[in-house]
Amino acid sequence: MDMDSMTELPIQISPLPVHPSASPSAPSKVTSPTADATGCVGFKLSLLTPRKPSLHCCLVFRNFYVASLRIIQLNTDGSSTELASAYPLMQHVYCEDDAQNWQLVKLDQLPVSWNPHVFDSFCVYLSQTSPLWETWELRDVKLYMTPLEPKSEDNDALAATRLGSVEKSPDLSQHGSSAEVRLTQLLERRTSRSSAGTDSAVNAVEDQATRCLVLVLRLRELLQQ
Repeated sequence: MDMDSMTELPIQISPLPVHPSASPSAPSKVTSPTADATGCVGFKLSLLTPRKPSLHCCLVFRNFYVASLRIIQLNTDGSSTELASAYPLMQHVYCEDDAQNWQLVKLDQLPVSWNPHVFDSFCVYLSQTSPLWETWELRDVKLYMTPLEPKSEDNDALAATRLGSVEKSPDLSQHGSSAEVRLTQLLERRTSRSSAGTDSAVNAVEDQATRCLVLVLRLRELLQQ
């Protein structure tokens, strides 16, 4: 995806609150946005503009040893929606091959698509099950609005429309048999002339005509399948 065609949205990132019952010596735990939500260390992402973004937005960041993400959308009415329970960032949690890759997460292609119309903020939980890594985090987190891409259905419909117009062409539907006859005649003439020898310019023209007729017949066969 071309970053130049994307629009960066102003955001604020803040730490998730620590559970009040956690003792200083105990590992940090975050307060869940809902009763059933649990997760590792994470952050809260809020928009700094009142304008609602479009559906086509993405998170861009550099991973630093985070194995997976849990993403929860907090809504303006106080409800919440889990968009992803364990969005993978590392293929193998014990290997660091892809542990520091740049990532692009399309919000409308998560297991549950986000809803920008009721969006208030994201709670993002970071998870790493391997004991090999002491620190894991996301760096340089950005939120971008991406340009609208043409839908595949629209492309299919356009292709079907074009195919239908070709299929209705009288040259194919009404004169297909005449094309076959003409091709047969050209092939016969080329065979008879090859032994007698003819002008190369004439042969070149007939070669081009033969190729065109072959393409027409091939297209006709495809349309009839």
